[in-house]
Amino acid sequence: MSLVLQVPLMFNNNIMENILYGNAQAKTSEIKEAAATANCDDFLEMGQLFRWDFTAESMLQTMRDNKAAIVKRIGERRYEEELAVLERLEIQEDVEGVFEHVCIDRREEGLKDVDLGPGFYQQVGVDGCKLSLDQAQRLSIARAIVFKPKVLLVDDAVLGRNERGAQKVRTALENAMKDITAILFTEKANYASRMVAKLFVVEHGKIVEKGTFAELKAKHGVLTRLIMNE
Repeated sequence: MSLVLQVPLMFNNNIMENILYGNAQAKTSEIKEAAATANCDDFLEMGQLFRWDFTAESMLQTMRDNKAAIVKRIGERRYEEELAVLERLEIQEDVEGVFEHVCIDRREEGLKDVDLGPGFYQQVGVDGCKLSLDQAQRLSIARAIVFKPKVLLVDDAVLGRNERGAQKVRTALENAMKDITAILFTEKANYASRMVAKLFVVEHGKIVEKGTFAELKAKHGVLTRLIMNE
């Protein structure tokens, strides 16, 4: 069983390693296939993740270089507070050192059966901060399916926050749900109705309707009301 969380959990590693967390013994070809199934090709091929330097020193310099614009947005007091935090972090980094990437790939060479493009080795940053929401969601789907689960659980927010990103995630999700048992939890009744074989409509903590989309639509009941209210 695999789970795609409402808020994707990303590790401060590269894209390949974030997928590998789903199956530490996956072949490289399976990692590549999972990424393609999860519709990740656009940001893998283009290598378009943000190339930010997240050291305290770099962020301090950026804040100082853009003080006027930042103060205008958040105010002088807030600016000085944030600056003080970064100054303390800079001292801490001088003492303890900055984060250095440690490769987690411990697979035998026989599992590394194909070469991956440079896009797979892009660092996603702390908590995936270099990823957009839909990129993180698609990467989370890739991690889930590289495990080759018999059951896939998908939480609601995987559908994205804007239509363009949501469409990319929907494509990934539809690909991932083929030929396996998938359970989708969502408040978006209209969208879910077009994806699943059977619907269970929950209201006030109880299942009030169940059946196919056609069956429930013909009843003009709770599902119909939910769709009309979207």
